[in-house]
Amino acid sequence: MRVPTIVLVMALAVTGCVQMTKVGGPQLEHDIYRVNAPSDWNRWDEGNTVLWTKDGFGLQQITFFRPAAEGESLGNTAAAKEPPKFRADMKPTDTMDFILATMSAAGLQAVEGSGLRPHRFAGERGFRFKMSYQTRNGSLLVGDAFAAVIDDKLHVVTYVGHPEFYYGRHLEEAEKLIQDLTF
Repeated sequence: MRVPTIVLVMALAVTGCVQMTKVGGPQLEHDIYRVNAPSDWNRWDEGNTVLWTKDGFGLQQITFFRPAAEGESLGNTAAAKEPPKFRADMKPTDTMDFILATMSAAGLQAVEGSGLRPHRFAGERGFRFKMSYQTRNGSLLVGDAFAAVIDDKLHVVTYVGHPEFYYGRHLEEAEKLIQDLTF
């Protein structure tokens, strides 16, 4: 009887800390991105980022970053001593390095990126690349970053998940959702 009580207390503590809402169908993120979710996801708003997950954060998630203009940081780097700043004249390789440096500044570890290639983003010329990192508790996550510089602002959406099961579980739906994203 003791184990279920502990599990219940932990579940209540987690749900009390994170206000999630269920989303599905047409959505508008950051008052910019029109997204059409073919099935339900759980949504959590964390300031400059909006996170969607099916199975739980740390298992897999889509992250919609608020676009970064010249001289701005990407995402939630308030705890970082000197978060990287975006420059609109960055080449795709520099932009990939900026995104990865932003993740490191946010406290993620062993952040790596590879496979940079052209990719359409919201109908515009952009790029994507593979990435991996360890969370603060040491969990490995792998995924993809999709990005474009449009009107001198950096737009980034990522999809990551635990490599052994959760990354691939919703990859097809996540890629379609990101591919169909519009302004």
